[in-house]
Amino acid sequence: MQSRPSSKLAAIVGGLAPTGSVLVATPAEAAEPATKAIRSIEAVAPDVLLEVAASRAVDVPTDPEEPITVKDDPQAGSGGLQIGVPFADTADDAVTPRPGVRFFDNNNGSSTVPVTHDDASVQLLTVIGNASAPTRYDYQLHVPPGATATLDHGGVFITEANGDLAGMIAPAWAKDAQGAAVPTHYEFIGDTLTQIVEHSSAFAYPIVADPYLGVKMVQNVTWVKRDKRGRTLVVTPTRASRAFGGAYLAGVYGWKEVEARAGRQNVQMQWQYICHQQFAFAKATYNLDTWWRRANYPDVVNHRCN
Repeated sequence: MQSRPSSKLAAIVGGLAPTGSVLVATPAEAAEPATKAIRSIEAVAPDVLLEVAASRAVDVPTDPEEPITVKDDPQAGSGGLQIGVPFADTADDAVTPRPGVRFFDNNNGSSTVPVTHDDASVQLLTVIGNASAPTRYDYQLHVPPGATATLDHGGVFITEANGDLAGMIAPAWAKDAQGAAVPTHYEFIGDTLTQIVEHSSAFAYPIVADPYLGVKMVQNVTWVKRDKRGRTLVVTPTRASRAFGGAYLAGVYGWKEVEARAGRQNVQMQWQYICHQQFAFAKATYNLDTWWRRANYPDVVNHRCN
């Protein structure tokens, strides 16, 4: 492992090491904390490590002082959203324990483990090792020119100047080693998103938490004929959109993506989509039928989203 940390370490042990000696972590020593962190994640939130992929849409540098970049279009030469990792000035350079996973040791009882998915999203997992670790984790967020980021429904929506969704950060969560929820929330001041994890010795360590950043809500749309009454628009949501399940506003933003792919649709279809995003987001697909006619959105909800 390349150790920017070596300069930090030298400042601490320089007077103790014999002249000419160098302290270097072996690959096995560097990998051991990363392996432990992944095991902690697997024990607490195993679904996080499903559908992990080294994505061209997400760039996670090994240098903690360089921000992570997430793009809707991986072919774009510039643009996208950028987010920095916490404790960038003290963290070690990242190791890569498996494809799509990086590990930063923050050298303060916590580590940051970015996990990338193939839907242009990244989960920045924090593994908190003990009660002396920090409770505040700062993420510097860089949005496109003219875009704004606002807290809503416990998460963050990032919108372009024209109102389109540029990205979202799912509501904060944290769990201890026994699966118990740990109180957590976001604060957003200026361009800094802070996750506060209210951990203490009352919880079982390690504790796992994360902000989850994605830039799109719709993976795919397909028209099918499954009923003589008409066609059905099958919408495949992204993994990131499921993390925002339950929020009406997420459905409003996601519908814009649906129409960008499928063309203009009527309000009945829109209601069906929003209902799925709000109440049936665990489904593999959202099946939007063209033939239903409901009185209003609550009526769609009462009919289980169709």
